[in-house]
Amino acid sequence: MDIMKTMYHITSQKNLPSILEHGLIPQYGFLSDMILEQRPGVYMFFEKEEVSYAMQHWFGEMIRYVYSLAELILLEIKVPDEFKIEERYGWEAISRHTIPAKYITVIDMPQYDLTVGKR
Repeated sequence: MDIMKTMYHITSQKNLPSILEHGLIPQYGFLSDMILEQRPGVYMFFEKEEVSYAMQHWFGEMIRYVYSLAELILLEIKVPDEFKIEERYGWEAISRHTIPAKYITVIDMPQYDLTVGKR
């Protein structure tokens, strides 16, 4: 049995047709620029709990400049263990290579409370 790495990626449902055809392609876009990324990549979370936390805090605040929160979907990515993934901060996974569509599944977005941390 192959050992697989599981990660999670948030995107807009309008990107799904392209993702299912071409996979997740490393990019450098508006959100990357906002968080001062230096290189194109596919940015993912290692745990669903990290998705919820990020949406309640920094990521939820920033992604609203790119997409409507209502159009967001969560992708589960399961790649073979030998697929090269960079780890950063202990919770972030980065692929500098295209992730083929065969490794990608749409799953339910975890619940999160957008009022957490708000005054």
